[in-house]
Amino acid sequence: MLQIRCEASLHNRSFKGKYISMTMTEILILFLALMGPTKPLLVYAGLTEKMDAAQRASIAFRTVIVASIVTFLFLWAGGSIINAIHVQIPAVKISGGIILLIFALGLVLGGGTHDDHQEEGDIAIFPLAMPLIASPQGIVILITFAAAAKKGGLSTHPLYVALAITMGVNLVALLFGARLLKFVPPAALKVVLKLAGILLCAMAVQLMLWGFSDLGLVPARVE
Repeated sequence: MLQIRCEASLHNRSFKGKYISMTMTEILILFLALMGPTKPLLVYAGLTEKMDAAQRASIAFRTVIVASIVTFLFLWAGGSIINAIHVQIPAVKISGGIILLIFALGLVLGGGTHDDHQEEGDIAIFPLAMPLIASPQGIVILITFAAAAKKGGLSTHPLYVALAITMGVNLVALLFGARLLKFVPPAALKVVLKLAGILLCAMAVQLMLWGFSDLGLVPARVE
């Protein structure tokens, strides 16, 4: 049985357990890498290039509102979803790690920026809110953490705080995205994407190791 402990304090919030041990900073970095503004910002700038300031602001707010609803819903209901379909926590961790690894390798080896999305329909919902912010790999991570917390009957406050900060960063980035991109070359953002991909590869492997550890296939902690 998975045994995890969730600790949160004013100065040092963390999500720690026998097989999962992440500080508040590590959780935030992971959420920003998976659901942050880097890729959405590039697409947003391209799709709103000919719009006025009011239209761009409206799209930015609606994008973050929709993404927030989706991600907070999965974080809140993730544990129940896993229980309803009778999937074990190790399976979620391993499959989530595989999905994350595939996504991360795409960033490192040539990722693309999804700049081929059409401008048909409400771009705030697709592609900006989903799948660029509320990404499949981000949702998998939210479900994994939520399910682990529910299994142990623990608080998910650090996860909610990190997710709220992530959505706030997304909103600020989109609102000021056009101005930022005037000073930051697209090539520089692509470099950031590749560096993030390398980091995510390591996180994906770690997530799979947690799953294998739950099954007793590898040590719970390797020094």
